[in-house]
Amino acid sequence: MALLLWKSRTLFYRLTGYGFHKEKGQQYWALKTEIHHKPGHGVSKELFEKSLKPNGFDVKIYTHNHTVDTKIFDGNIDKAAFKYRLGDILFGRNPNSQFSALPLMCVARKNMDATITMNMA
Repeated sequence: MALLLWKSRTLFYRLTGYGFHKEKGQQYWALKTEIHHKPGHGVSKELFEKSLKPNGFDVKIYTHNHTVDTKIFDGNIDKAAFKYRLGDILFGRNPNSQFSALPLMCVARKNMDATITMNMA
């Protein structure tokens, strides 16, 4: 049911003129460039950590739902929009879980002590 709902959204967007999916060409290219719309694609906490930590970065990952400001630094992911919550429920996921939050924000800071130690070795 959730997958059918997800796939039917593009037709709904085109018929209603909602968002940037107004024309079939826009819709086609928008979906082609958004790899995160395919299961298993996109960025993950593990990708950021695997890519940045070995290069001397301290990495902090924050999940959120587009609706909070600096509260995300305290672990507040806030409530997702209804359509995302519905999708989570239909997929059997807890919509209040941090794993259901859509975006990840990565804050990476270069650890200068680690860089100096690596260069001296």
